[in-house]
Amino acid sequence: MTESAAIQKEMLDEDNPRYLKTLEYLAEVCVRKGDYTVAVQHYLAINDANYEETAEEKQRAAETLLAVAVCYLAMGNEKKAEAYRKEAVEKLSRAGGGLTEKFAKRHQQYDMLANKGKLPYAGAERQARMEERRRLQKAKDLFTEMLAQRGEQAQSLDKEAVRNAISLGDLQMRTGNREQAFFWYQAAEQAAEGMEYAQACRRLGEWYLTAGEYLKGLQKLTNAKNYIEEYDSVKTKDYCELLAEIGDCYFAMGEKEKAVGMYLPYIRLFRELQLPRGKQYQRRLERTGRLLADSGRHKDAAECFSELALATRMMEGETENFARLLLKTAASHIAQGNQKEAVTLLDRALLLGTAKGRDTEAYGKLCDRIGRMYAANGSLERAEDCLSIAYEMTRNGKKCLTRDGLAALLSVLRKLGQEQRYFAVKQGKKLE
Repeated sequence: MTESAAIQKEMLDEDNPRYLKTLEYLAEVCVRKGDYTVAVQHYLAINDANYEETAEEKQRAAETLLAVAVCYLAMGNEKKAEAYRKEAVEKLSRAGGGLTEKFAKRHQQYDMLANKGKLPYAGAERQARMEERRRLQKAKDLFTEMLAQRGEQAQSLDKEAVRNAISLGDLQMRTGNREQAFFWYQAAEQAAEGMEYAQACRRLGEWYLTAGEYLKGLQKLTNAKNYIEEYDSVKTKDYCELLAEIGDCYFAMGEKEKAVGMYLPYIRLFRELQLPRGKQYQRRLERTGRLLADSGRHKDAAECFSELALATRMMEGETENFARLLLKTAASHIAQGNQKEAVTLLDRALLLGTAKGRDTEAYGKLCDRIGRMYAANGSLERAEDCLSIAYEMTRNGKKCLTRDGLAALLSVLRKLGQEQRYFAVKQGKKLE
């Protein structure tokens, strides 16, 4: 890595991002080896190449200076370490972007050194997870210190400090201090201007949403949405999530049509931005599908369930959950009269159901359900086969055929002209 950094320094400019990244990796290796003097040289070289013209560059400067502070503390030079730490805190405060993850982790290293005298790199990530609450408490203390240094009061925050107040509220929420979080969010909203105002409104809306105060949450979230629509871009992840949260409010209030009115543009923008499909998105996608199906919009519902089924197969494989979503998609196609599409999905779900054996009660219950869906789709022969399996398993004591399944089987047999089998079922006898 040293050779690589030397080559890049010669071939590239000293402020080239690629060279600076290599230098940072090299500095981290030196820290792990205990070569703190060399690490300091690398970190200071990185800092010298930083012009600190943007907020992001100021944040990076704060992170770098804090790394220097860690090195000096590890070498036992507490006075110099504290001087660099204070300078790092001041730079982060001036950056105005709030606490970064890298800054928080390096401050945790600083605290560990101050308390224990060494950096426990063995299992550091696992230890960091175990001490999450302690780290967040330190971060809260750090933000409080930053605000105090600037001389702000919670009731009168300037534009830069508003961001720190919002971040402090976030940290209070993560550690369960909801009242303190509300205090800082409200203070930020009252003092904020521009996009910081929209961000503070959103945080308050989310707070009310988790508290069950849906109408207040809706008002704050709507304020944030309206501001962004008027003054900023709506093609962002934040705006996309804001639409979803407003939909959540409407759904919790029982306003299902209005919820769909938010969820659908949320889904469209989510797809357009190609955001990662996490569990929260999947839950909202399924909820939207159910709401659309309940309102008779089966085509849109089928699209939701189909997308969800594909995502589930990619993440989980062809599991029972995947089969369940195939059936939901099939139901939407049946409601539209798309017989061919429905049969393809039902056949696939039935095949997946054989994984645990055709003689299991679970398979018999699946045959009952899919048989009724085949019947509703007009696929009478397939319906007869499935429902007959559920019927025979029920006769053998496995209780697979439901009352609706029995009615569907009798109806199918009559339509197919299967009189002998019809009367056998009526009398509870074995099917020939």
